[in-house]
Amino acid sequence: MKNIMELLNNPYIKYPLIVISAIAIIKTGYD
Repeated sequence: MKNIMELLNNPYIKYPLIVISAIAIIKTGYD
């Protein structure tokens, strides 16, 4: 978790990560 929080401090990673997370949630069947 600590590594993820460190990545969130980088805006160039933060926004793509949000998109990837959204896609991952949809793929796991978030109805």
